[in-house]
Amino acid sequence: MTEEMATMFGERQGFIGGLDQMNWYKNFLALKGYGQASKTVFNHITHLRNTLGGAFFTLANGQNPFSGKGKDAAKAIYNKRFANVKEEDAVEYYNKLIDLDLVNTSARYGDIQQLFKDSADTGVTRWLNDTTTRFGSAKETVKKYGKNIQDLYIAEDDYFKIINFEQELDTLLKSAKRSNFKVGDETLSFNEYVKRTPDYMQTLEREAANIVRNTLPTYSLVPTGIKQLRKLPFGNYFSFPAEMVRTSYNIVNQGLSEMFLSGNRTIQARGARRLGGFLGVGMFGNEGLSELTKKFHGVTDEEEERLRHLNPYDYAKNSKFIFYRDKNGDLYQNDFSFIDPYDTIKRPLQTAIINFAHGEKTKENLDKVLIDSLGEGMKEFFEPFYGEAMFTKAILDITRGQTSEGYPIQGWREGNLGDKAKLALYELYRPFVPGALQQVPKTTKSFMGDQYEELGDGKFAKYLENITAGSVGDKEYSRTGQIIANLTGFRFEKVEPEKLLERKVKQYKRDLDDARRVLQSGTGRLKTADDVIKAVMDANARHYYAYKELKLAVDAARYLDVDSRKAQQIVLNAGLDRETIRYLNFNKYKPILPTEQYYKNFQDKNVQGAMGTNSLKYHIAKLNRAYTSMPMINISFTDETELEDYTERTVPREQVEFLRDPPNVDEAKKRLGKIEGGLIETEEDIPNTKDNPAKRINPLTGMPYIEEDNT
Repeated sequence: MTEEMATMFGERQGFIGGLDQMNWYKNFLALKGYGQASKTVFNHITHLRNTLGGAFFTLANGQNPFSGKGKDAAKAIYNKRFANVKEEDAVEYYNKLIDLDLVNTSARYGDIQQLFKDSADTGVTRWLNDTTTRFGSAKETVKKYGKNIQDLYIAEDDYFKIINFEQELDTLLKSAKRSNFKVGDETLSFNEYVKRTPDYMQTLEREAANIVRNTLPTYSLVPTGIKQLRKLPFGNYFSFPAEMVRTSYNIVNQGLSEMFLSGNRTIQARGARRLGGFLGVGMFGNEGLSELTKKFHGVTDEEEERLRHLNPYDYAKNSKFIFYRDKNGDLYQNDFSFIDPYDTIKRPLQTAIINFAHGEKTKENLDKVLIDSLGEGMKEFFEPFYGEAMFTKAILDITRGQTSEGYPIQGWREGNLGDKAKLALYELYRPFVPGALQQVPKTTKSFMGDQYEELGDGKFAKYLENITAGSVGDKEYSRTGQIIANLTGFRFEKVEPEKLLERKVKQYKRDLDDARRVLQSGTGRLKTADDVIKAVMDANARHYYAYKELKLAVDAARYLDVDSRKAQQIVLNAGLDRETIRYLNFNKYKPILPTEQYYKNFQDKNVQGAMGTNSLKYHIAKLNRAYTSMPMINISFTDETELEDYTERTVPREQVEFLRDPPNVDEAKKRLGKIEGGLIETEEDIPNTKDNPAKRINPLTGMPYIEEDNT
């Protein structure tokens, strides 16, 4: 290990360790800690998922999370943390577990707990103490309530660690009882050896405890360098993903050692169960559960893929979903990544598989797909380390007037200074609202129905959502779904293709604006016509993928029974024009190009070198011809497609790659002269084609495309 790695992961603290020496920064850490606690410890949904996560860890180790040992675990935890009159033997047992470093070691809560310690005796903590004092006689009740919630969060973690410890100890005892022990020239049975060596039971307990600590997330084993990252202004819950890597490796290592190195049948069987549990539950459990629900509720692979194309949420585009269909035939889906703690480990591979299938449909270069997928998967894995912390995110959202995902803060752009001040205070308030309260509007709407929006002319809904920082949007919430979510942590959302398409189109518009900003970078002082050409190519390379996602989303909506006219109306209502719809219908790419005003800016601002406006327009026209001749999906490459797979035209692979990954300007000028588009030249009749593509029948509507455009 290098010195730099030791600094990062070892026992050194360096610059990060000194951040909390500054009073103003300690106050920031207090706010960061309270923000994280409000969304985890004070959110009953997170408690439920924390409990399910413990069950997953146990199953992934080949253990039974519902064994009879749970009764003893619950008794020990209750007497230590919650009972007024404590049973001495249960407390003694729990204290032994503390000595073994088995309990009170939650990886996720450990970061929050340490943030509170880092920020002790700050202005923020003093203000909170003063605030609770105003509750008068209820002050102690409020503090006790808060402490009990924190204790419960820790207890959920402790419960499964105790179960695992007892089962590991049972395995070791069974193995030991079937073994003989060599002491000098004597061969002793287990009972004889224990009498001779009284501390042998403690040795077995330590061994069992070490196995549990190595295979279940344990905060005390997180390297100091990782722990210190909690003090940075960005990132959330650093320790948990780090522990998922460590424990996943250790589960496999422990299982292989037990199977092949122990030489003991009892231990070998334990190793086989451990490896089986990790593969069956840890690695492929979500896949199996997803396939099971698909078959049970009649969801085809094609339908699942189309739903993924309609998914407007970046955080869920590579997730595994489980499905449910109600008695009315309405489909619901649940993002299982929120439940499965091993999703952190599987996400890079899962991303590669999904993107590979996606690339097949759009004929991406599959080597590039795999490289990009690996990068995207690793980016998602490391997001907790560099992503915006909850409180930091609120500050940054205010400075940019929109969220990191590109959603504008409602009322920000048109608001005056006073309005923006109010909105800023509200954005700073939101991170500290307990997550449990944010569920209230959704549950309320599910029981009130339309009255939720109508009561008090909408003032009731607005007031409730402002107080709880919860939002219902335009989604429908069923009573059953809300009860399930609040009792199990599984939130099933109704699949509504029309609304999903609306969100997808809005997402495209944000991406389109980003691409246009890239295009605008081509004009300015000291910039030439070559800079314009480069800006056009870079903007379209960026826009291409957003446009492709829009094409796939529109096709998916139609596949999922959204009427063609309704789909077109959704696109129009979002501010896109009919020409965009026509290009989508014809499966053609619609480029973004300089306007006349853009060319005027070029004349006024740019350096007028060897290439003037007319020459520039000539090269842009060539780019336009190259771009508009390209299909978006189901691409047939020249010299790579059998005749029976032809539709109405083919396109050279180099032409598509020219758009997706543009070369430098000089190379682009050379290649533009070689790019051609047009009809296939062959003496044979090509089936399923027409001279005028607009007369082709849209299989989703039964109408010619040209008639759809005129409706």
